[in-house]
Amino acid sequence: MPARSFFGAARHGVLGLLLLALAAWALPVQAQLFGGDDQARRAIIELRERVEANRSAAEQANQALQQQDTELTRRLDEDLLGLRRSLVELGAQNDALRRELAELRGHNERLAHLVAELQRQQRDWQAQLDQRLRPLEPLTVTVEGVEFQARPEEVQAFDAAMVVLRASEFERAARLFGELVAQFPRSGYVAPALYWQGNAQYAARQHPAAIETFRRMIAASPRHPRVPDALLGIANAHIELRDNRAARAALQELIQAHPNTEAAVVARERLTRLR
Repeated sequence: MPARSFFGAARHGVLGLLLLALAAWALPVQAQLFGGDDQARRAIIELRERVEANRSAAEQANQALQQQDTELTRRLDEDLLGLRRSLVELGAQNDALRRELAELRGHNERLAHLVAELQRQQRDWQAQLDQRLRPLEPLTVTVEGVEFQARPEEVQAFDAAMVVLRASEFERAARLFGELVAQFPRSGYVAPALYWQGNAQYAARQHPAAIETFRRMIAASPRHPRVPDALLGIANAHIELRDNRAARAALQELIQAHPNTEAAVVARERLTRLR
């Protein structure tokens, strides 16, 4: 029930009780009216005074109730106004929280997208790095019966020189083999490169250079499978230079150091002819 209705009903209730009291009090007075004029007048006057007093008391009570009603109504209005303000503030805070939550969600989505992009870039970068490093990784190769590790550029250099040698471009092949040895002095290709450089020089009729190259090859790799053939190449170069004495020395060195090789068989035949 609203505050105003409640206090209005209370006020009307009080007035009703007062009227009932007055009516109950007036009944014996009315009975005494016929007892005499003076008494009747006094009774009427007293009745009027009592009615007036009761009316004044009722008005004062009514005013007090109205004041209480007004005060309570004012307090209720203030409370309702404060409640409305609180609800408005809560609504504003709720809207602000919703906006912040939406912003956070958007921020999280952007971060997730950024992380995904960074991960993709990382994978791409790793793939590119692997692709770049792959040519730099050493390869296992076998040349002239010897297995060793070589970088891709070493393999390419040796293969390119062999292609030129097979094309009978002996001088150019000799130069390419020499460049390989100079560029990769510790490579496993040094021994075969020197051996084929010596053969290219021999084919180009550069016999002194061929002898020197074969000797370098033997000194660098004395246990290499091509050493017997290098000694035979030295002997052949001396024969071309008409230095039979040096040729016989090379053939004898070959036979003594590597007697069970095919090169030793050839060396024995040529040694017989040189005698």
